[in-house]
Parts: sequence; structure tokens; C-alpha cells
Amino acid sequence: MRSLRTRAGCIALLAGMVLAGCGSGARASSDVVTPDQAKAVALAHVQARYVTDMMKDDVGELREIDRASLVARPLPSPEPTEPPLAHDVRVWVPHQSGYPASFLGYDALVLNGTVASGILYVFVKPSATSHWTTSFQATLVTPTAPDVATDSSGWAQVIPPSRFDAFRVSPDQVGADYGAYLAAGNSTDAHEFAPGQVTSQAVDGMNTQIRQAARSSSVTVSFTFKPTGDPVFAYLLNNGGALVLSSLLGTIDNLATKDPMTVTADGKGVIGPPPGKYSRVTTDQAYLVAFVVPPKGSSDKVTVIGAVNGPIQSIGTKA
Repeated sequence: MRSLRTRAGCIALLAGMVLAGCGSGARASSDVVTPDQAKAVALAHVQARYVTDMMKDDVGELREIDRASLVARPLPSPEPTEPPLAHDVRVWVPHQSGYPASFLGYDALVLNGTVASGILYVFVKPSATSHWTTSFQATLVTPTAPDVATDSSGWAQVIPPSRFDAFRVSPDQVGADYGAYLAAGNSTDAHEFAPGQVTSQAVDGMNTQIRQAARSSSVTVSFTFKPTGDPVFAYLLNNGGALVLSSLLGTIDNLATKDPMTVTADGKGVIGPPPGKYSRVTTDQAYLVAFVVPPKGSSDKVTVIGAVNGPIQSIGTKA
């Protein structure tokens, strides 16, 4: 269940690089991965006995979150096994005749017959001889699988960059727009993003943090966001929209405007600096976010349907 990477207060992502050539709607002469093979890969990952077994599959920003979480909160020895949960796994696989190959996975965690949580994954195999990796993960706001389009044989379609102009916002731009939206701090701005838990409510939470810090500690708090190098994935939905999966690096900057900030707990350079007095503390967090982008001409707004985030580094400037 990836307990070390369960996070609240999700923010957003910026577009990194677009993963092109990793599948399309066109039938390939010989597919390197079938839906049955993909489901076996996804099941093996989510049913791993140990958190560290799942972490071994992770790459990119997921691996950075893993590394930092183990520093901040080391696992006990011997490592406990993951709790036995029921997994209802679905996969969406595009035709692919070469590598890198990728597919989208959805894991519904079932407790007492009810779906308690839904998690999206993207699995990538860089070459024929490499193992499958996990390059994206997001916990959904509501545990409902996205309505990914498939053809009559059940194959999904990765949207190529040449078709990005068919959507209200280009899939390689929506992350950048989201980062700008968050940094602007105006939760009433609904020209692009629909209000929700990880849009307007997230902005309201950030603004509350800024006000409280200024009032109680004479600290100025600011938020900035920039792209990561992780791929951007875009899958066609049945309504003609796009499921876009992207990542962002966010920085929270705390600047003392009067007296130095006193840190009493050791954040181990992840959730905070070592104990001491500081004039500035900056904390970097990685964010992985799932967007639903409407087709061009739609009056619907972009919706953020899920995210995962975690701190990866915290640095303090001594007073």
C-alpha cells in the first residue's frame, strides 16, 4: 500500500519532457507487451510484500521521494510486510512494437468489499533486457478509474505530440499552467482549472500557511514551481479529452523578517534542517499529478483528479 509515500495536501506538476514513440492507436506488427502481460507486471508491483521491493521499481521523482522518506523515517529492522489488501487492478496498454514501452495501471484497494482508494501508475520498460519500472504514481481524489478509451480489441491510445492541439490545453503545457496557477495564489481564478481539492482548496491552504507564518512568526512564506525531467504521458479518454500525467518540483521558501527561526526537531535535511537558528529555510517537494484535459471547444475546465507529493530536501541558512 506504499505507506511511506502516502501524502496529503497535493499541489501540482509542470510538464517535463513529452514521452513520444511509446505507443499509439495504430496496430503494431508485433506488440512487445500485451494487456495480460501488463496486468501481471502491475499485480506483482502492488502485491509486493515489502515497501522496499516496490521502491526498487521506482525511477525519476518517485525514487527521489522514496530516498528522502527513508532518510526522514527509516524503516524498522526487520522490515514489516505490507498489510494483506485486496487489489482490483486494471491496465490500459497501447500497441507498441519497440522500446521504451509503457502502460497505464489502476489499482483499486478494496476494504470490506468497498473501494477505499484508487491509485494510478505508469510502468515503463526502457529496453528489451531491462526490468519494468514505475515512473508515475498518483492517489485519486475519488477512487474511480479514469474512462480511458480503448479500441474494439481493448488497446489504449497514447496521444502523440502532433495531436496536442486537439485539446483545450496542450498536454505538454497544462503542468506549467498549473504551477503558475498555484504560485499566483488566487483560488477564485477558474478560467482554466475547475475548483477542487487540489486546485482552489490547495491554494486556500497555501494562503492560510502564508498568513499564519507572517502573523505568528514574522516569517514570509512563498511558493515556486518548476519542471522536472520526468516524462509527460497523455492517454485518450472516451469523451475525447486527455488523461495527462506530469510532474513538478515545488519549493517552499521561509524567510525570517525579524527574529531568526528556531528549529528544534531534526528534519534530517528532508522535512527540515538540523536544529538551530535560521534566517531562511527552503524545502523542495516533488509532485506527481493526474489531469483530465477536455477536448478543444469544450466549456469544461481542466480537472486535477489525483496526486502524490513528498519532501525531498530541506536547506537552512544559519542566522
